[in-house]
Amino acid sequence: MMVFSLVAIPLGCALVLAFSGERGSVLSPIVRGVIWYVPLFVAVMFVRIHLVLRYDPPGIFWFFAIRDGYVPYAAAIFGFVVFYRRIIVEDDRAMVFLFTVFSASLLTVVSWGEIVLGDTSYNAYRQLVLPAQRMAVVMLLPVLGGAIIRESRIVLRLLYAIGIIVYPALLAVSPLLFTLQFRAGGVTAGALIAVVGAAGGILLRKIYFPERGFVAMPEDSGSLESVSPSPNATAARPRPF
Repeated sequence: MMVFSLVAIPLGCALVLAFSGERGSVLSPIVRGVIWYVPLFVAVMFVRIHLVLRYDPPGIFWFFAIRDGYVPYAAAIFGFVVFYRRIIVEDDRAMVFLFTVFSASLLTVVSWGEIVLGDTSYNAYRQLVLPAQRMAVVMLLPVLGGAIIRESRIVLRLLYAIGIIVYPALLAVSPLLFTLQFRAGGVTAGALIAVVGAAGGILLRKIYFPERGFVAMPEDSGSLESVSPSPNATAARPRPF
């Protein structure tokens, strides 16, 4: 699971960069969003149905809709698709991609973790992987809220708060719980995932906004140039889609 996590998250970031920058638009935003979400989501569902539920229809509904909260997860995906074009025009639009791919990568780790850990280690899976899965749901719900109230800034600020404060805290706590069964292995897994995730975030930020630091600096409003950007300012910035 550790090796797969190290591979899945960088590949997810590479997928984002492959469809961004100055290469232009290849597919429409909605189609591209579906391409990113659906395969990983279906893969997770297939693995869980095959390994855990044994194709029992009532159990499948209870497991996905109630126990793991996939109903709000699916609603959040729908909100993301509906709100897609409105989000991408905002200044911090690149970070939305990072959170999207990071969540999808962790959901992929969920399915792989079940295969590796197996039924005998379900407690370890519950302690380490399920919190990350819950976090993916929590990260997508603000997008659904933004689609309802039509205010993209609220979505971006909530995603920033979750990604910068809550997510690192989760990655720090889950391995500690994991050590109750696997000791050093849990700490190693959480540390590697956290490092790769942070590196992916820093990489995307540097690529999209190379002129920015991580601390907001006051803007100089004394000149007309600082208020009115040049016509080529938007074209010079890499396109996220």
